[in-house]
Amino acid sequence: MTRYDYRQSAFERLLGRRPRIALDRRLWPSFAAVAAAVLLVAMVTGAETRRIAILDGDLATFADRIARADRDAARDRRAIAAVEHDRLIADALLGARRDTAVATNAIARIGNRLPARTWLTSVRTDPGGAWSIAGRSTQIERIGATLAAIAALDRGATTALVSIAASGRTGHTLDFTIAWEPAR
Repeated sequence: MTRYDYRQSAFERLLGRRPRIALDRRLWPSFAAVAAAVLLVAMVTGAETRRIAILDGDLATFADRIARADRDAARDRRAIAAVEHDRLIADALLGARRDTAVATNAIARIGNRLPARTWLTSVRTDPGGAWSIAGRSTQIERIGATLAAIAALDRGATTALVSIAASGRTGHTLDFTIAWEPAR
């Protein structure tokens, strides 16, 4: 069995004789004010720390939104560029169709105004809209009539006889070339 000694030791007796630390009653209001100030600073610090954490979260959210907006803007720029490219292609096709219709109509009008015994052998156009009309005729007067007929198609057009040459075995056929630049 274990025995316990309930008598106080010398150390315990020494502690018991020491005077207790006591605050003067006049210092209690100052002590309370310091304690309240420390508590208030701790509360404000905690609140501000929480507010900073919330603002950091908001900042991260806005950074994500900005990144998404940048990606969306880049995608939009690519889509706009694709639409512009498609419009250019569509305009080019529409222009080609319109130019083909204009060219076909012009060739038909020229053919309808040709004098007798005058034939077209080739009609060429360049990207600038100028035409080169080659043909054959049996008389020089008919070539002049062809030149006048082409000039009458478009009053503002510039027409000129570029070349005329006799061809064939007997030299009775005349090859000619007329330049025609329609008015713009």
